[in-house]
Amino acid sequence: MSIFRKFGGYFVSLALPVALLAVLWFFSLQIFTGNYGHIALDKTQREFAAAKREIAMLEDREVALLKRNSGLRTEALDLDLLDERARDVLGMIGREEVFLIAN
Repeated sequence: MSIFRKFGGYFVSLALPVALLAVLWFFSLQIFTGNYGHIALDKTQREFAAAKREIAMLEDREVALLKRNSGLRTEALDLDLLDERARDVLGMIGREEVFLIAN
């Protein structure tokens, strides 16, 4: 009991600064490793950049598909050529078959 009386006031006077340092350490750690910290921010920025690259790639693909499909409009489509290609691809054209295109 005499030791507590001798050092008790010293430990009580250190309790507040130690508690404040522990709280400061906790929040400092959360700044870097928490759900909203710097590490999470870097991860989110990398995911955002990857999503932007994917969007750009998909937009380029959309433009290419629109360009490819623009030739399928009825005013730009030669039906005889389409028939010839379809029969050739499907294997419904004979070796000696000849297409005559009449204008």
